[in-house]
Amino acid sequence: MNRLLVALGALLLLAVVAARTLTDEKFRLATMVVLGFFALRVVIAHRRQSRERIEG
Repeated sequence: MNRLLVALGALLLLAVVAARTLTDEKFRLATMVVLGFFALRVVIAHRRQSRERIEG
């Protein structure tokens, strides 16, 4: 769980920095979509690893 929180925290930090520094709305939205995609991949990978550990 700790690695999951670190990964999601890093992505959140990147999202905050991007939201504060990017002025063009299109680039900001595209960046948020990409970061959201990475966050989704992190969560899916974590759930898959948890399931594999439980199933053996």
